[in-house]
Amino acid sequence: MSILFHIFHSETKVESQSLGAVDDFCPVCREVRRFENTNYYSMKRNRLLLLIPLSSEKVSSDYAVCACPDCGSRWESEGARGLGNRRGHRLQLEEKVKARTTSPEERSDLLLEPFLKMASMSRVHQFLGNRDPASRWGCYGTLGFLLVVPTLAVFLAPVNAGDSFIAAIATITGLSFAGGTIATLVAFATWRRRYVRRELESRIARSLKPLGPSKHELTAAVEEFRRIDPKLGRHFDGPRLHDRIRGVVR
Repeated sequence: MSILFHIFHSETKVESQSLGAVDDFCPVCREVRRFENTNYYSMKRNRLLLLIPLSSEKVSSDYAVCACPDCGSRWESEGARGLGNRRGHRLQLEEKVKARTTSPEERSDLLLEPFLKMASMSRVHQFLGNRDPASRWGCYGTLGFLLVVPTLAVFLAPVNAGDSFIAAIATITGLSFAGGTIATLVAFATWRRRYVRRELESRIARSLKPLGPSKHELTAAVEEFRRIDPKLGRHFDGPRLHDRIRGVVR
């Protein structure tokens, strides 16, 4: 099997194609921005002797993503069809926000809007295979330690190393491996919560600050979002977001 792997090898990678730029309303910046649109798709490439290309095929459907150049947010594109009407309607609604004349239904939709965009941003993050740095480095560090400690022990060991020295090295290696494994598993289990705190909370706070939502309104918006996306929604907290909008949480 190993020989066949090196003779006939296949790999799948996410590739991209630019779809150009369009002017659209960014709910995070609350301004019209020049969004870059990119189409992503997975390609499977078959090679001979790891170098000679044999064939390639698309193994996933197109995944269109738009990115704001100002705030760095990116989410699934809604497409160019009807863009002018959507943008015009959203700008009219923004004027009502500035004039504080939005209806209760419009205000409720506006409070929920950035949560839905951040859910889309999270899906893009996962589709593109962006790994959690803490989990990745925890894994690399644990494996590296398993290689480094025994290697150093070979060079630093006394000439007549006894059983106690070997037992000490084995104990240190075992405890380090166990600690590294636990830390990596914890990091992997909590990556979504840290991603929300690191990337999504600040964008939601920036988006909602002009609305000046109360703690009760934010709690209600979070509860509504949890019904829509329970897996991501459980990492948001209304009072914490309220404090963040007020500048209490950094």
